[in-house]
Amino acid sequence: MWENLSQMSLRIASLLLALLAQSDPKLPVPDAAAQKNAEKLLQEIFKDDYAKRSPVDKAALAAKMTAQAREVKDDPVSRFVLYREAQSLYTAAGDGEGALAAIDELSKLYAVDGVAMKSALFASLTKAAKTPEDWTKL
Repeated sequence: MWENLSQMSLRIASLLLALLAQSDPKLPVPDAAAQKNAEKLLQEIFKDDYAKRSPVDKAALAAKMTAQAREVKDDPVSRFVLYREAQSLYTAAGDGEGALAAIDELSKLYAVDGVAMKSALFASLTKAAKTPEDWTKL
């Protein structure tokens, strides 16, 4: 009897967790046209920063975008593009930790496949790794 009660409790707990997960819907990924408009605006705002090409400069721009994304609460398209661009810049700079943090933020807020994004990130970083230090970071 206790065994059946225990199994029933586990099933109820599983159902409750599933219901809670459904009650916290994520934002949809903005459509391509909306993202493109937000990208244009970002390129205008951060024009001078985009002109800088060193990995340190790219990581600095990514940090600015991440900070800005955290502040934007009323524009889901801009927020999405800020995190997406930050992730891309961190990746280009070889900053895996920053890129993972941006992916985590996107995954919390939007209906994206965070696991696939992280897999692509690791594939990209392993291709770019050349020194023992690069591999140690990975």
